[in-house]
Order: sequence, then C-alpha cells, then structure tokens
Amino acid sequence: MLVGVVIVIAIIAAAVGGGGDDPEPAPRRSSESGQASQPRATPRPAETAAACPTSAERRYLARVAGVLGRVVPAMGNLGSLFVRAGEDATLVLDDDWRADLLVELVILQAGAEELRGLSAPTARTRSLEGTTGAMARELEAAVANTAAGVDDFDIEALERAARSIERVGQLAEDGAAALDAVCP
Repeated sequence: MLVGVVIVIAIIAAAVGGGGDDPEPAPRRSSESGQASQPRATPRPAETAAACPTSAERRYLARVAGVLGRVVPAMGNLGSLFVRAGEDATLVLDDDWRADLLVELVILQAGAEELRGLSAPTARTRSLEGTTGAMARELEAAVANTAAGVDDFDIEALERAARSIERVGQLAEDGAAALDAVCP
C-alpha cells in the first residue's frame, strides 16, 4: 500500500509541474519622456475548459502533493517504529522510541491541518475536497488512536490507527484517479 501511495505522489508531482507564479515585468522607461510606461501585456493562452489543470489548479494540487510528500514518509516511519516495537515490546516504554513516535504524529497532525485549510480553486477540483477532507479526518484519527493506543496499551486503538493510515493511502489513490478523470 505504501509503495502505491509513493507512486501516486510521484504521479501527482509530475502532473503539477513547477506551479510557480510568473514574475511581474518591471516598468519600462519611455525613451522620449523618461517616465515609466506600463509594460505591454504579454498575451497568454486562454485557460479554457480544455486546459487541464489550470495554473490555479496546479498550485492547489502542488500543495496537496506537498502535504502527501511529508505525510507518506511519516506513515512509513510510524510503521517502522511499530515493526521495531513488535520485535521488542519494551520499546513502547523507551523515551527515545516515544520521542521518535511523537515526531511522526506531529507531522501527521500538521498534514491533517494543512489539508483542512486548503480550498479548491475551481469546480473541477472541488470534487477532490471530499477526498482531502476525508484524508484529514483519517490522519487525525490515526494520531489520536496511536497516542491512545501507546499511552494506554490499547491494542484496539492501535488497530483503528492502522486502519486509518491504510484509508489515507487508499484516499490518495482515489484522489489520483479522480484527477485523472478530470484531467485525462
């Protein structure tokens, strides 16, 4: 599943390209008066329904991809921490292991908050807001259940956390499929 999510991030990153804003041209001086004149507008291709994704959509998608670029490695690191704890159950009591766990949980929580703060720029990308909102909820559930599971030695909470993390991966794949449907 994690490999699939990483592939999805690579696909999204490739689809959105650079996404940077074009710099404003500096005013030019008229040779006759020495006064600043307005630069002539450089014609830009019209962003039509066929232009997919638009520059605003690319920026939005780049932000989503950036969040996933931080969250997916944190999910992998979280998994590695639990694999180690599965091999040595005393690690859950170890301060260093807990500190490493906390770092990953903070990254997941920050990712959830950032996803919640995103606003799709166009009707085409609004369909992705449901997916990013669901991802945010699942990340928050994963954080809460992981913390409770470790603090209270609650296996059921840890299982809920694992299911939430799996759903985040599936939602990332669903989001990529939705983008493909919008921008074939």
